[in-house]
Amino acid sequence: MNLKPFFAPKSIVICGASRSEITFNGTLVKNLRESRYKGEILIVHPKASDIMGLECYNSISLLP
Repeated sequence: MNLKPFFAPKSIVICGASRSEITFNGTLVKNLRESRYKGEILIVHPKASDIMGLECYNSISLLP
């Protein structure tokens, strides 16, 4: 069984990320950006165009 995709994913999707760094999802985005994570961070938020410099998608169906 290959566990590499689980422990080293190529991308991570965060639904409902927040602009505020004190919320759980906001902290998650901030920590991923500051960590050594090399994959793509995709954010789904219905009203935001970007959060912490990352492009937001209005719907899961719009993800690449």
